[in-house]
Amino acid sequence: MTFTIEHKDALTLHGWTVKFDGISLATWETIDEVRRLKSEHFITLAKTENLPEKMANSLDGFGYAIGENRTDGFYYFAGVNSAIQAPDFFELPESDYVILTAKGGDSRTLFDRLNTELFADVLPQLKDTYDFIDGFVVEVITAGVPLDAEVELRFPVSKK
Repeated sequence: MTFTIEHKDALTLHGWTVKFDGISLATWETIDEVRRLKSEHFITLAKTENLPEKMANSLDGFGYAIGENRTDGFYYFAGVNSAIQAPDFFELPESDYVILTAKGGDSRTLFDRLNTELFADVLPQLKDTYDFIDGFVVEVITAGVPLDAEVELRFPVSKK
């Protein structure tokens, strides 16, 4: 398990947000249902909003998804770094981020593996030196296609 900590500038993403009904928080107990719902959301966007084309025309060519625990439930945003016509936006803050990467498989499986590594292995290692800016995790498709992707998982942190 290899990870880096990198500083990222603020970024405004445009896209689509869905609240996962019946999921109050993304936890180890709800993870299988959350994974299923994330996949459904992306499949819907690929069909109805032509998300792959919007990714290709974005400023960085990446596709972003943010899983966010809010007080009223779990939300999932999918979008791109451009001013596309989309109903929602998400402001990624300027911050240091723990970054994990993977490639060579379908993006959902890669993200699921990285999420498990992040919460089970990486964050426990960093708890004495970093504060965790809890609330969201950023999934980024950096290259390839969803069935043969290169991905990053980003989690915001600040040095203690």
